[in-house]
Amino acid sequence: MECDNVDDDFDISEARQLVKTMNRKNRKAGGFQSMGLSVATFNGIIKKGYKIPTPIQRKAIPIILSGRDVVSMARTGSGKTAAFLIPLFEKFPCHSPAGPRALIMSPTRELAIQTLNFTKELGKFTPLKATIILGGDKMEEQFAALHKSPDIIIATPGRFLHILMEMNLSLKSIEYVVFDEGDRLFELGFAEQLSETLKRLPRSRQTLIFSATLPKNLVEFARAGLVDPILLRLDLHSKLSQDLKLAHITCLPEEKNVIIVHLLGKVIHKDEQAVVFFATKHHVESFQMLLTDLGFGCTCIHSGLDPSARNLALKKFRSRTARVLLVTDVAARGVDIPHLDNVINFHFPAQPKLFLHRVGRVARAGRRGVAYSLVDPEELPYLLDVFMFLGKEWKVCQSSNKQVEWESDCVGRAPRSIMSSLAARIESISSENSSLESMKKVCVNAMKRYLQTRPNASWESIRRAKDLRDAHFSLPVHQIFDNSAEKEDVTNNEILGVIRQLKLPTIFEALGKHVNPEAFATMTKKRKLHDHIIARRAAQRAVGQTNNVLKNLVERKVSLTDQLGVCNANDEMSDNLENIDFFVPYSRGDEATENGLSITGTKSQFCLDAAAASLDLPNDESQQVHGGVAGSHSRKLVWDRKRKRFTGMDAAQGKANMKRIKTESGVWIPASYKTDKWVIIIN
Repeated sequence: MECDNVDDDFDISEARQLVKTMNRKNRKAGGFQSMGLSVATFNGIIKKGYKIPTPIQRKAIPIILSGRDVVSMARTGSGKTAAFLIPLFEKFPCHSPAGPRALIMSPTRELAIQTLNFTKELGKFTPLKATIILGGDKMEEQFAALHKSPDIIIATPGRFLHILMEMNLSLKSIEYVVFDEGDRLFELGFAEQLSETLKRLPRSRQTLIFSATLPKNLVEFARAGLVDPILLRLDLHSKLSQDLKLAHITCLPEEKNVIIVHLLGKVIHKDEQAVVFFATKHHVESFQMLLTDLGFGCTCIHSGLDPSARNLALKKFRSRTARVLLVTDVAARGVDIPHLDNVINFHFPAQPKLFLHRVGRVARAGRRGVAYSLVDPEELPYLLDVFMFLGKEWKVCQSSNKQVEWESDCVGRAPRSIMSSLAARIESISSENSSLESMKKVCVNAMKRYLQTRPNASWESIRRAKDLRDAHFSLPVHQIFDNSAEKEDVTNNEILGVIRQLKLPTIFEALGKHVNPEAFATMTKKRKLHDHIIARRAAQRAVGQTNNVLKNLVERKVSLTDQLGVCNANDEMSDNLENIDFFVPYSRGDEATENGLSITGTKSQFCLDAAAASLDLPNDESQQVHGGVAGSHSRKLVWDRKRKRFTGMDAAQGKANMKRIKTESGVWIPASYKTDKWVIIIN
């Protein structure tokens, strides 16, 4: 093992002397200087501008340095990347020509590039070498980078497996493995690549999993090969930053374009930047055309762009050349955009943990931020899921004529006055731009496909959302909008209220005066007597509908008693029929939180257990042996709409004639992972 300009004998003494010196200056004992770090690592931390460790760093770094496997969860922007890089620099103080010793897996290109840049900045004074393996880059350059024996490999799963197969690369020297955004990595998309990569890693490695959303049940990460892991879940009761404000705006689907334009033009300051999240890439492209025609400087990132275009768009936004960044959820994970002020959810996320990752792009490192969410009636159950997941109450905005600071986590609607003024302008721009007009149908079809694959909300939220549909449009105007628009909207509502009170006589009232005058007079007196009671009751129902419906929706913040399934006595719950002292709850107090953090989604535990306990019977005919085990996935028939007949599932997905090769571990993978490019270069 080589050590360039590093002397271990002097490192220890210098580090101890540095600790004494820093403590003599009356610095806080909980700083980085009290961790006994090496001079090179400590200088990199100081150069980066860090003074004291964050809670996740303070708790995770000593455990990782002891050699234990760690599964760690902390909210976005809490310093998780430094929490696994600092122990890495301490564990490997010297460069080794024997091969790579650390592997960091990332789910997206943007996160991997960000991790590489941060590694170079934090490890500026260390002799370690790092390289990156990404899909879309030239494989010849990646072959050359690995041939130089880097100490740290930062990679995405697909291209890394491709490189392994091409070079027949050995991973026996790997001692330190990090799965960044681990819950995303272990979802369905990367199962094939990760299973083969994990089988090539040595058993004696140290495995770390970091993410902002992780479940308590570590069985879901059994595939990572964890050995006696330690679970660290910080900020579970406050999953969002205290500097983040949330604004939920109810509207119709066709009104979202108008509201977004109003937010970018009137509500959000011109010097502030914003990231807008969409469900499909077609909506991103369509809205980019619209904002460009309206004069907004914008750029976009989605899966349809090539790597160079995505990097160029991100650089353009970071350099503040573009004010608005339109993205799909490809940018929701781990991407750190400095000085970002606002996030807008055009389509509300279908999973609570995805909501956390989206809004976590702002209010990072002590900065303030605002997250705006547009919610149509069909997305209301998902909003209720987020409230349950975050442990927050349903709060309706209080209409006020005074200019005061608006309250976070409130639900309100957009004023109708802005719809009429902006809708006509947007419609005229759309009619003049033929490309924008043609994209409307494309977006409609894309939305249909998205709704088919969108996971369902919890049944409790769906049931409560049905009761809230009537009050969805009767909510007061949200406080983020201008008072003048609110006053104009109140005037319009008063006019509409007067019109609603003008009741035309029914057929019984029109004919009763002549057919049965006595009965008509009796009913007239009765209505005059009871009209004010009926009106008062209707007003009470309209005002208290949303709060009364969601009275039992309040999810108390997770505490020790909640995790044990014990309910605390509450004065507001005194009208419950069950006795708190003897009532046994049917579910855990933190069930909503754990379901939201789970990587298996909303599937019930019964479905998961039943799938695990299924028994595949061996075939008794030779004709079936080639097709696989009876009842297995490959034997299922599905309807092929193009061929108009039932075909195998692989044939319907276009995988029937796909060539496969067998790896060293016995796993069959597509033959495209082995193209012999490395052999051609060597020869």
